[in-house]
Amino acid sequence: MKKILVPLDGSEFSEKILDHIEVLAKKANAEIILLRVVPFSWPSEFIHVREMGDKMDKEASDYLFSIESKLEEKGIKGEVCVNEGNVPEVICNVAREKGVNLIAMSTHGRGVVKKWALGSVADKVSKISHIPVLLYRSTGEDMPDSHYKNILIPLDGSHLSESILPCARHLVELFEAKVWFLHVINTSLAESFTVLKDCISEREEEIIEKIRSYFSTLEKRIKETGTSYELVIEKGNPAETIFDFVSENEIDLIAMSTHGHGGISSCFLGNVANKVVQSSSKPVLLIRAVEEGEGA
Repeated sequence: MKKILVPLDGSEFSEKILDHIEVLAKKANAEIILLRVVPFSWPSEFIHVREMGDKMDKEASDYLFSIESKLEEKGIKGEVCVNEGNVPEVICNVAREKGVNLIAMSTHGRGVVKKWALGSVADKVSKISHIPVLLYRSTGEDMPDSHYKNILIPLDGSHLSESILPCARHLVELFEAKVWFLHVINTSLAESFTVLKDCISEREEEIIEKIRSYFSTLEKRIKETGTSYELVIEKGNPAETIFDFVSENEIDLIAMSTHGHGGISSCFLGNVANKVVQSSSKPVLLIRAVEEGEGA
């Protein structure tokens, strides 16, 4: 992990992600690319409009250079980048052009029109980016210790949910973290329909046996890495179960796959990931899983 892209909108809320990234950058000896997107393209034929655009670009540059200086004081290499255009698209384009390994951003912002709607931007970036995205839902409260000692990886048994493993493994090795692999048997719908409840009860042993078989295959691969881990099977509403597990086991980071399009896989990967990002007080590492035959 040599390059990390951090998009900022000028608000204190967007800067909250820096507390996490500074620790990560030092551990990985990575460069932080600071990006600010001016969400307009200024036509050069209108001189006065262009001058106003140039002033906004300079304001954005000055802001980023001030943060870059603070990073350099901490021994972290930085780079400043100011672009104009559609914010989510520019973020993804810059990430690809700069060859970054991770996009990191806060998901909540405050302020006037010039500030981004960080939740919306982060959501769009995570849906279209093929580069892992680290999201932190900024609440305005002081951030706890940013060292990742316990990492939770929810898996649904599909190859798509395993798309997160390569990036997560890098963080596990970097922080010498313990990994919790969690599979949630979704019983939330069954609570409202007796027929479904009876069906799940009848097949429960079969379902659990399949999960254990999947975990057994996964375990063989994990052991080769020497990673400290636990395999856990829970029942309930997937998102709620993840939240409960995070609080009960002092999880520092949630790492999971998501899906930006339709299809059966999006039921778990998309909906659950969205709920986790929107409600989790812990940082969430996401990667958009791509089904076979789907365009990149």
